[in-house]
Amino acid sequence: MTDWFCLDCRFPTQLNKHGYCARCGSDGVAPPTVRTKTEAEYEVELLERLYERSEG
Repeated sequence: MTDWFCLDCRFPTQLNKHGYCARCGSDGVAPPTVRTKTEAEYEVELLERLYERSEG
């Protein structure tokens, strides 16, 4: 069975028998080909941009 990505708990997960996230029960799941950024990834991007500005 293919892992899905839960938009609520932010983890790859399986679907339960109702088509919801098996971890948290959310219906906000995306196919494995769709990947959203986690909060940490947004923070890293922001810090990298701030660092680039401070060097220039």
